[in-house]
Amino acid sequence: MLTIIQASLTEAIKSRVLTDSHSSVVDAVYSMPTIMTKMFGTDTSLLSKISSSLTKDGQQPSRALVRAHLAFCTSNLYEFAPDQGTQIITSLVLPFCLMSKPRLKTATAVWTTVLSSPLIGHPLLRGVAEIVKGLCPSPGEDKVTLEVEDMVKISSSLVDQFAGASAPSLH
Repeated sequence: MLTIIQASLTEAIKSRVLTDSHSSVVDAVYSMPTIMTKMFGTDTSLLSKISSSLTKDGQQPSRALVRAHLAFCTSNLYEFAPDQGTQIITSLVLPFCLMSKPRLKTATAVWTTVLSSPLIGHPLLRGVAEIVKGLCPSPGEDKVTLEVEDMVKISSSLVDQFAGASAPSLH
């Protein structure tokens, strides 16, 4: 009986994380990382479900919601299940990491989160810190301003970096 109740609670919490658009609710769920990593760490489909929920209907999710999911997944989940690192990058980082004028603040939030997490050590992210180093606000600053040309350069460098990092070795 207890396992049925636990399974029901687990599904209810997962559903809430996937469907709630309020970052405060998602933050509250993720505020218990030991419990959440055990609950989510074995569900290999969770990351693609989170990604789908964030990108559904072509809507731009709030930065706070993207940051809440990223903070948990790039730190707690990645440390619990490092084998999910590539999926964290492809499902949650890549959809939000490239810059354009309307997405600069979101991309900045993504890179600020990733650069301060254990995920930055993942092989797919080798060399990325140097590319985005000027993108993240310094302590005491609340925003970064970039010209469109700089955004294009950074985004192009990121695409080249990811393409090179994921290309199969010819040796």
